[in-house]
Amino acid sequence: MKFWIGIALAAFGLISQNALAGGEAAIDTAPHGPKLFADHCAACHDHPTGRIPPHFLLSRLTADQVQMALTSGPMRQQAA
Repeated sequence: MKFWIGIALAAFGLISQNALAGGEAAIDTAPHGPKLFADHCAACHDHPTGRIPPHFLLSRLTADQVQMALTSGPMRQQAA
């Protein structure tokens, strides 16, 4: 479970930094974030249906919000 939390935090941290900082510096701080998101999150969040939040909304979450979703929220089964 900690592995998936780490993946999500890295991916969402990179996404959040890209949204706030413009991209270049964020890419240097988390070089594997886009690949982790693509490998573990994009299948659902790039083509959302139903209650799945789209990628652009996830990019606005804080690391704490992502961790909460993965540990005690709606994503806890996917993170297990």
